[in-house]
Amino acid sequence: MALLYASAEGARLRSTLSVFFVAASILSISSLAAVGRLGPEELKVSAAFLPAVAAGFVLAGPLRRIVDRGHARPAVLVLSAVAAVGAVVESLLRG
Repeated sequence: MALLYASAEGARLRSTLSVFFVAASILSISSLAAVGRLGPEELKVSAAFLPAVAAGFVLAGPLRRIVDRGHARPAVLVLSAVAAVGAVVESLLRG
């Protein structure tokens, strides 16, 4: 999704990705609950990500000004490339 909107202005990119991630999160949580895979262990693992969520919330305001100055496309491309490299490395290590 981020790559599809990489050339969009910052505000549109942020709003579109926010809606996408909220919808995907609701669908994921609902699916896990429906098949009985949402229990204490999954909640404990999820809690490990709360510091990153808090950091993102705190950094969102200051970073918004940078992204809105035309840096949205490079940021999206760099983050997408890092994610892709990470996926390839993980695949090779699990080989």
